[in-house]
Amino acid sequence: MRGRIAWILNLDAEFAWLDGAHAASPRLRSTVRSLAEGLRAVMRRRLGEDRVRVVLPALDGSSAGGSERIEVWAATSPARDLVLRLGGEWHAAAPEVAAQVNHRAFAAGLMEPEEFPGACFLTGASQVVAVLRHRPRQPFVLKRPFGFSGRMRKVVVGAELGPAERTWIEASMSESQGGLQVEPLVERELDVALHGLLQPGGAHRFGSPVVSDYDERGAWLGARPARPGELDPLELDALAGCAERVAVALHGAGYHGPFGIDAFRWCASDGSRRFRTLVEINARHTMAGLVAGDLDVLLGES
Repeated sequence: MRGRIAWILNLDAEFAWLDGAHAASPRLRSTVRSLAEGLRAVMRRRLGEDRVRVVLPALDGSSAGGSERIEVWAATSPARDLVLRLGGEWHAAAPEVAAQVNHRAFAAGLMEPEEFPGACFLTGASQVVAVLRHRPRQPFVLKRPFGFSGRMRKVVVGAELGPAERTWIEASMSESQGGLQVEPLVERELDVALHGLLQPGGAHRFGSPVVSDYDERGAWLGARPARPGELDPLELDALAGCAERVAVALHGAGYHGPFGIDAFRWCASDGSRRFRTLVEINARHTMAGLVAGDLDVLLGES
């Protein structure tokens, strides 16, 4: 279907998955609205003004008008409520399933330990502290189960662990949070993402790899299609194989819809170049996918 699309850009989806009663702060509303406005301009440029007749910025009560199709950024309960209020039908995955597969513990269960030694998902504060103490001079990135645009993460060094860091770690073990993804901080040479669309019956298609840029906090800055030869054949094969494995796991969990995986090339302490095929799973639309990915694939139009 290539008709007009109304986008519900609920870019704060991770907070909704974390807390169903989530009410965004004024600061978060401003951040998300700014991101949504930028994405609206990109989508109109890529799809055409006549196709993106109405874009619904996150946290906005605008009407979808006569748009032929409503597309949600992510499957959350507030997004489903808004679609139904607008008179649309909910075709996305169940919000509780989306929350399950976007939780970092789900991705951690699919990671290959040998690809990135030291990465693990831990559910006890004492476990996290033990890992940090084992390598006291090594910087680690601690990531809470849900986060976006560099939020909900902290860089720590075991030898410099103070009361504030310990409190943050302990708070991450609450029932609502559920643990931390713990990863050594390494020199990343190339950040890559692969996007696809998973149908309810399990059929899936992938687009082409895109390269992303991030700031020092891990916030996304921009993306472009990967250049020919930028990824070597082994990396391309590994990335495609990982995406296939993730698609099967998502289908098994009951998810369908757009999704992407993040990967990166990194430099090990011995100077060798290595490739990590699965950093995280985004079972939703992503900025990189919509800005630089294959839209025909992501929207099921090819």
